[in-house]
Amino acid sequence: MGKTRLGFDIGSSSLKIAVLRGNEARMEEIRLPENMVDGAGAIILPHAFAQFLKQTKKELSL
Repeated sequence: MGKTRLGFDIGSSSLKIAVLRGNEARMEEIRLPENMVDGAGAIILPHAFAQFLKQTKKELSL
């Protein structure tokens, strides 16, 4: 099995993830919890964001 590569785009209201496994690619878009990111795209609560990423990783089997 080939390497898995991930790309992240953190927006003001959603997290977009590009997943590349071998020759297979998929895109995921997850809505961010309220008050996680400010209007400029800066993460307000880093510890909460880290927990959100761990949960998302588990849910998407990344």
